[in-house]
Amino acid sequence: YAPVRMGLEPVLDSTGLTFPLENRFNHTNLKELTVDCKVNGTPISCELPSLKPREKGELVIPGTYDKGDVIEIA
Repeated sequence: YAPVRMGLEPVLDSTGLTFPLENRFNHTNLKELTVDCKVNGTPISCELPSLKPREKGELVIPGTYDKGDVIEIA
């Protein structure tokens, strides 16, 4: 069971990569959690959105990306 679900098909646009996100916690807003993001091994700033329990939203990883870039999210 994963209390935070992230879609595997991001959308790439001028703001960066956008992943669908689902908060399956019963009592925790995602804003209370931290996320670590790396692009090609370099840490970048990214922040979880404020999603109340059982809400759906999006995680946006800002930047410009090229085909073949490695994105790590933990």
